[in-house]
Parts: sequence; structure tokens; C-alpha cells
Amino acid sequence: MSRFNKISLFALILNLSWIGSARPAPIINEFVARNDSEQPLRTGELLDEDDDPSDWIEIYNPTTETINLDGWFLTDDPDDLEKWECPSVEVAPGGFLIVFASGKDRRDSDEELHTNFQLRAGGEFLALVQPDGQSIAHAYDEYPPQFADLSYGLSGGDASTRTETILIPESTPATALIPTNGSPGLDWTEPGFNDSAWLRGTTGVGYDYGDLIGLDVGAMRYNNQSVYVRISFEVRDVAEIDELTLRMKFEDGFVAYLNSVPVASFNADDPEHMSWNDGATATREDSDAQVFADFDLTDHNGALRRGHNTLAIHGLNTTLSSSDLLILPELVAFSVEQIDLPSAVEGYLFYPTPGAHNAGLSTNLGPGIRDVTENPPRPSQNDDLMITAEIRPTFNPVHAVRLICLINFEETSRWIPDNGLLMTDNGMGADERGNDGIYTTMIPSDAYGRGDMIRWKVVAEDVEGYTSRYPLYPYSNDSPEYLGTVVADSSINSGLPVMEWFVENVGASETDSGTRGAIYYLGEFYDNVVIHRRGGSTAGAPKKHFKFRFNRGYKFLYDPDKPRVDEFNLNSTYSDKAYLRQNLAFEAYDWCGCPGSESFLVRA
Repeated sequence: MSRFNKISLFALILNLSWIGSARPAPIINEFVARNDSEQPLRTGELLDEDDDPSDWIEIYNPTTETINLDGWFLTDDPDDLEKWECPSVEVAPGGFLIVFASGKDRRDSDEELHTNFQLRAGGEFLALVQPDGQSIAHAYDEYPPQFADLSYGLSGGDASTRTETILIPESTPATALIPTNGSPGLDWTEPGFNDSAWLRGTTGVGYDYGDLIGLDVGAMRYNNQSVYVRISFEVRDVAEIDELTLRMKFEDGFVAYLNSVPVASFNADDPEHMSWNDGATATREDSDAQVFADFDLTDHNGALRRGHNTLAIHGLNTTLSSSDLLILPELVAFSVEQIDLPSAVEGYLFYPTPGAHNAGLSTNLGPGIRDVTENPPRPSQNDDLMITAEIRPTFNPVHAVRLICLINFEETSRWIPDNGLLMTDNGMGADERGNDGIYTTMIPSDAYGRGDMIRWKVVAEDVEGYTSRYPLYPYSNDSPEYLGTVVADSSINSGLPVMEWFVENVGASETDSGTRGAIYYLGEFYDNVVIHRRGGSTAGAPKKHFKFRFNRGYKFLYDPDKPRVDEFNLNSTYSDKAYLRQNLAFEAYDWCGCPGSESFLVRA
């Protein structure tokens, strides 16, 4: 996600129902209707006792008294307010209760609770009902479409708003040293240490990670498994910082020191006794290295000082011959502010906070966008492509809706204005009925030819100038930026399913750090997919092995009868002239009772 110096997260305000008696009551504070959590869990992710990524609902007690939920109900059906009955379970004042909306129907008050229904990611009714089975204590009349890794809920009440300040953004000036002996001890982690003779550049520090590298330390290969990194930053007022998070893209390991205090580590030995030539204790996948992992430093807030501060990082490789290294930190501070209950509004939360106060929402919102055309029947080169979207006002009336459209990776087109195509709701042209909230436009066939990739996003603006977009695109490194399709190519005639693969920088896709592209397969379009070279001894072969990694929540469907997958490898036959070695090996695993990867031949 694009980050700025100060952020309050986007939200989409819809119908907030606070019904029932005047006395204070529990509320549905937050829920996740598209849970794609998986091990290892990231910030805000949650699995149930069966290790399943079940949807979940968080009930919050905003009162000063303990509330027993015995006989209360949760429901997703306005015609059945008694759909799932809560057992006798108490929620303390200011406390939270997590109920999994899994469909497993478990009501043992001493175990995890599971409703007999699941939540629909496309949006639906959700309510907490009082024991009389009729009075709705709190409801979401029709929540909007939900996205992977985002929750939906309230900002307000005793929940808190959080303002984010990036203390160390990406591409921050840094210095680095490949140590040749242990003479610096741990003095190099001190703010006042003299690093004037060190290498200089910007984060990330490392080598063979393409555009992520701003300070190349490739000279450490075959010489040392360790590198020292120093980053200076300023803090204006330590008292304003309530929470502190270190976000790291890294491979293979590290130890971080904040003003010489060890605050975080991964794949490393004891931070207090690190040696100048230590290595990482385990390897880390390239695909994992390029996604931020969060480390909570709130317990170390006391190490911060007003004015000049230093984040020092001991970067670690597993071997002297390791082909790459990455140390790319972000240091983020949060200030937390409580808001009175009457000001509560609902919307998307920056990340889920099960069992804790919610993150803040911005009230500077554009119109709500939903039901945008997705995976339409692929057009021919002579067919215009109709795109529709449902647009609803939030605080202010809708002013304009535009479709931003790209053909392949071209930024401009003589057929498509730079500011996109105007979408209308006036009952004229392609729009079937005026003033029904369904906006329509046509992408002209003159803009594309057979086999071309077409991508689009919808941008809506209200009369006050506030904008919103769809797809939401909350994470630039883990979510789709566009919807899309591919124009049918009449020259391709095959009885086999065909995967169409688009990448702007072919050279970058053939490196370990890789690049991003798009995939079209079995009628579905996948945007912003990670594509990179894989393999060790075969990495330099003329025919490459490739890995494709998909965004969380947007898994790849390779077979309608099989579960979707997070990633797949496309291996060449350069080192296997029989074309059978890998297939037979994985089948042998299965015969022996060990899980083997799904493996089959494709024609490339």
C-alpha cells in the first residue's frame, strides 16, 4: 500500500443500525467475512481451533457492567432473528468475545464458539439480537463487499482511532559495513557512533533483489555472512507515540537495535552476544522476503529519545555463498485516541484487531463502490466491452464516476482519455435505466486487438472532491490493483486450457527478486501477481524455472475440481529430458503416504 507520513485509513460509511432499548448493550464491533489467514500468522490474522481460516465476529461490551450473553442471538438473516443462540458466556466491561462464523455450530461456553452460518464476502445483513428474539441490539443492514486481510467494523465508542507516522520509510538514507573483525563490538549500534567511512546509499540494503536494493553489499558474498546497517531518524515528541512497529522485508535473518537496545530478531542467535561473522539460523523464501513482516516494538518505546535516533540492524545470510540478501525496514509510530460512542461510524479497518480496540477510520470518504464488472465473458477484437458499477453516496452526493482503463501496459491510448472513460447513470446509451445507481460505460474495441490484456478500475468522486476506488488495493505488494480480462485470440485453437501470462519487464521476471504481472486462466483474471525465477543450480540455465505467487485472498484456480492454490511453479525440462522425473517423484511420495505436490506436464 502506498504510505504517506500521516495516515488514517479509508472507510466506507453505510447503514449503521443501533436499535433496541435505551440501555447500553453489547455491539458487533468488528468482523471478517473473507478470512485468508495462514501460518505463519501476520498482524491481525486469526485461525480457529481446527486451524481453519473461519470468518469471525467480535462482540464488544461498551458498558461498565459485565454482560452475560446467554440467550442472545447472532444472525445473517433478517427473517430469522434467532438463527444462532449464544450460550452462557460473560463479557467483562470493555471486554471482547470472538465468535467464529464458520457454520460449525459449536455452543460449549468453555470452548471456542462457532455459529451455524458463514458470512458472505459479497455483503449481507448481520445482527446481534436480544434474548426476546425480536429486539435488534446492533446490526449492519447491508455491509459492503469484503476483502482479504481487511476487517469491517466500528470506529468510535470506546474503540480507538490510530494515527500512523512513518519514522523510517522505504528508501531512507542508510550506511552499511561488511565487518572484517570484531573490533566495533556493539558500539556500532549506538546513535553517536562514527560511520563516516561506511558504504552509503538508501534502504533496502543487500544484493540481487532488483529495485528493492538502494545500497548494494554484494561484496559480502564469499567473505562474510554478516552486514551491519545503520539508519538515522528524528522523533519530535516521544510522548505522542503510543505504539511502535518495525516492518521488515528481509532474507535470511536479522537482529534490530533501537539506540543500542535489542528490540527484534528473526533467524538469529542471542542478540546480546552476536559475533561479527555470525550467520542466520535458517533460510527464508524469496517470496516471503518481499512481503513486510511486522514486529511489535511497543514494549521498547522507552528506548526512543527526542531528536536524533538510530535503528541499527545486523543482517544475516545462512551461508557465505548465499546468492542474495535483503534488509529493508520501515519503522512506524502510532498515536491512539479514544472517541465517544455517539460518534461511531462503520467502515473498513486497516487491519483486523480481534480481541482489541479497532483501528481508526477516515471520515473524508468518497462514494461507495460495489458490484463492478469482474471476469466478464472475454470480448473479441471487434466487440466493445461494457463495464458497470453500483455507486452510492456516503456523506455527499456523487459528482462523477470514471473508469480508468489500461491496454496491456500502455499508459496512454488515442481511444481512451488519460483521465478515464466517463461512467453514466442517465438511461442513455449503454446504461439501461437512469438514476438507479448503476453506472455504465463501454471500452471501445478500437482500443485493443486480439490477445490484448484489458485492465480497469473505477474511481468515484463526490461533490466535495472526496474520492474512492475499486478494487480497493490496500496493499501494493499483496492485492490486485485492477480487474481485467483478455481479448479472445482466434489464432489460438487448442483442446488444452491456455494460460495467458503478461509481464512488462521480462528481464526482471527472470531474476530472483522478480517483478509483477498478470495471469488469465479458465476465465479468471489475476492482477499484480509476483513472478520470479526459481532454482539453484539451474538458475543460469537457458530455460528458466518460474514461480508465480498470488495475492492473499485471490488464490489461483488451476482445476475446477481441486482447491485453489497460493502459488505454483512452472519448471522447464532443461535438467529432465525424460519429462517425467518430477511427476514420478511426487507420485511416489503419495504412494508412500507422504504428501506430494500436484505435478503435471504443460506445453509452454
